[in-house]
Amino acid sequence: MFDIKKRGSFLVILFLLAVGLPILWWIADSKDNSMRSQLLQQAKLAAKGIPYEFLKKLSGSEKDLKSPAYWKIKGQLAQMRNVKPDCRFLYIMGRRADRKIFFFVDSLPPNAKDYAPPGLIYNEVPDSYIPSFDTNREAVVGPVTDRWGTLITALIPIVSEDNHSLLAVMGMDIEAGNWYRKIIHYCIGPSLVIVLLIILFSIMVSREKILARLHNSEERFRTLSDAAFEGIIISDRGKILDANSSIVNMTGYSVEELLQMTTIDLFRPEDQEKAKRNVFSGYEKPYEITGLTKDGVEVPMEVSGKMHSFNGKEVRITAFRDLTEKKKAEEEIRTLQGILPICSYCKQIRNDKGYWSRIESYISEHSAAEFSHSICPECMNKYFPDIKTGDE
Repeated sequence: MFDIKKRGSFLVILFLLAVGLPILWWIADSKDNSMRSQLLQQAKLAAKGIPYEFLKKLSGSEKDLKSPAYWKIKGQLAQMRNVKPDCRFLYIMGRRADRKIFFFVDSLPPNAKDYAPPGLIYNEVPDSYIPSFDTNREAVVGPVTDRWGTLITALIPIVSEDNHSLLAVMGMDIEAGNWYRKIIHYCIGPSLVIVLLIILFSIMVSREKILARLHNSEERFRTLSDAAFEGIIISDRGKILDANSSIVNMTGYSVEELLQMTTIDLFRPEDQEKAKRNVFSGYEKPYEITGLTKDGVEVPMEVSGKMHSFNGKEVRITAFRDLTEKKKAEEEIRTLQGILPICSYCKQIRNDKGYWSRIESYISEHSAAEFSHSICPECMNKYFPDIKTGDE
């Protein structure tokens, strides 16, 4: 039984994983794509606010620290970063002729720990950044890890208005930890709903299995009880809940009629108090009592009851045994016991009513014995001397 339960629990866990994880992964991936699309739109709006005339004046070196255009753009990036609290960094990058990528300007003040001075070479630039420089492609990449941490980055190429040549690429960074916390928070609700639905489905499946097992158990009980020679009744504090075919044959009531009765109703009135006392006290030893059929015929019975668990509650199972044949046999035995008045000459027996009958008739009437007539050798020689027997 333990192995069956353990295997069933393991299968439920596999079912939860097989159904729940792909759905949760799809929900999380959909949320990630939605957040990337939203970040891309926000970065595009920010990039549109960068003045081209100031950006063209930057050299990408320390000389820019003396340029009003540098500080103008830096102040604008800092302002936009403050508007979006989850933005970790906002910066503009360029690429030299040797294809090295560097920083024009960032949103942090010079005294900040993660400040990138103008002209700083970005040596650990991720490969996912390069297409934005090569093909002017807008993208959200990451998570990528560099000296500034693990980040999700929106990249927006900034091109000249006249010939659409690449001037720079603006980057907007979001910490990956905050990014995934948002996704997890978003997935909590759907994941709980999915888990609850799967658990509910599992409960329904388990309930169906339990009901099927219960039905099979009831069918087995019905088969066994109907095959029994004794009448069997299941009752709850006397109220009949079920009965087998033997008690139907014994009492003459149908099952439907019995289900409207109590166990006490099956006994003659003078014995009902005794039956009630035994039923409600939980008496379990066999006792004799007189039953009453639907037609009013009294039937001697041996009754025994026992408490048992049935359909989740304690009920009394009572067995009824018809003692009619037993009582008849006992009466015959009692009749043949004691002193029988028999005639010394004709060997007839006087019955209890004063009439005389042949011995074989008397015994046949008071027992199941039958007689066959023959002649013993002594009588054969006495009454038929001329006939020889095989004993001579």
